[in-house]
Amino acid sequence: MEKRYAIFAIVSFMSLYHSVFAKAVDHRNLEENLPLAVEDAYPVEFRSVELQGRFSYGLFGNNDDQFLLEPRVEAGILKNSQFTIKVPIVFGDDGALEGSGNIGVGALYNFNVETNLIPAFSLSVQEELPSGKDTGAFETTIKGIITKGFNNHRFNFNGSYINVANEDKNERNDLYFFGIGYDYPISIDAIFLADFFTMRAKDKGVDNLYVGEVGIRYAINPWSVLSLGVGTGFGSSDEAAEFSVTIGYQTNRLPLPF
Repeated sequence: MEKRYAIFAIVSFMSLYHSVFAKAVDHRNLEENLPLAVEDAYPVEFRSVELQGRFSYGLFGNNDDQFLLEPRVEAGILKNSQFTIKVPIVFGDDGALEGSGNIGVGALYNFNVETNLIPAFSLSVQEELPSGKDTGAFETTIKGIITKGFNNHRFNFNGSYINVANEDKNERNDLYFFGIGYDYPISIDAIFLADFFTMRAKDKGVDNLYVGEVGIRYAINPWSVLSLGVGTGFGSSDEAAEFSVTIGYQTNRLPLPF
């Protein structure tokens, strides 16, 4: 009898342990550029801290290579919200872009959970501080996000307005981004992703960027996700990579102490 109770206690503890940590990471909770550009409307878990990182490679016109390493921290300090800080590091053939990028800070607020009729809505604000190499302009992004699922199929819509406070007469101050994303679970641990987006080019007289991407997110354990994405640019704009690949990692085992 005691052995039976002991087995029951162990099984109950393991189930409770798994359920607690399963909430700590959601491999279907899509973050920007982990690994695709389009994200969903849901924040990280309340009272949690998520450590993230991505490594990206892009091949641009004239066979220029560009690499980007970007560590991030996201925190669910308030309910239905998340706060983000990221520090990109760029290196490659274009020496003008090589070095530390602008530190980015941002906040996202989710207004509702989707229902059968109503999608989920979120609003985010991001600020890039002129802290990188050879940069001197603030860049503010206001983004609206809509997420709606149909059985296991889910669609995400992102629309952004970007203001770049620079004084270069050859560059635009007002940009926009529109993207649609799709995701579908192909197993318990893996999610297939695809998106397509367009963005106004920074340089005046340059056509819009058009980019298509596909990827996968895989839960390697109950608290960590590994992601992989590839993409290609369409049209004549050199600001979109002809080929790009992104590897992302995120882990969420750090509860906030309050």
